[in-house]
Amino acid sequence: MIFAERHKTGGLDLEAVEMALRTALHAAGAAGLSELLRLPSPAQPCLPCPCGSRARFKGLRTKPLFTVLGPAELLRPYYWCSDCHQGQFPSDAALDVEDTECSPGVRRMLALVGSECSSFERGREQMDLLAGLGVTANAVEQVTESIGASICWTTARSSNGLPGCDGLQNPDRGTARAQRRYSHPVDHSTDVRSDHTVILTAIESAKAYPDALRRISYVDAETDQRAPADQGVPRSQRERCRDWVSEGV
Repeated sequence: MIFAERHKTGGLDLEAVEMALRTALHAAGAAGLSELLRLPSPAQPCLPCPCGSRARFKGLRTKPLFTVLGPAELLRPYYWCSDCHQGQFPSDAALDVEDTECSPGVRRMLALVGSECSSFERGREQMDLLAGLGVTANAVEQVTESIGASICWTTARSSNGLPGCDGLQNPDRGTARAQRRYSHPVDHSTDVRSDHTVILTAIESAKAYPDALRRISYVDAETDQRAPADQGVPRSQRERCRDWVSEGV
């Protein structure tokens, strides 16, 4: 098509050629990346589960990923625990794509344009122009505010000696990722359902607070809803949970 236009008009639109070639190379790169992300079946049939039992390998599951090269696909092992009825994808945490379909590179770009541009719509336009990635202004806003909240959260924790503050987002949700290091025993006769030692893995969050954190999941007995220890529970219970989170960190 490019050569046909040049033969027809005798000229060459260099910008159009650049953009067309970039699009083609992105598509080829995304296809190659998808092949690299087709992870093999694991050698071990079981993994430790946070509940204290064992999660068994149940096969490979796919997940769409939006990368700096465009849409790709991740194929990774899935484990299921028959005791607590919870599943886990260890590869998601290892690749820093747990609970998100945006790659670390894309999230970094979104946060950069969101913080540097005059508006999130302007950030969306810059992503399209500079990286050839079609995203929404809402995606730019969500990633930027999530990383900003995680930095505020870690700053507040460092200055106040608390694991979290009201109104600030817990950094192990959204785009501020946390990787589990240890699972601590839990008394299931209480309202606590899981107790993990984690480290922040998102780039900005890890720089702001590199130390280990304690992540506790709590179930409100009145509503039967599960939430992190500093979110979605009554204030009196929340303060009690904070005392637990602070121990041993």
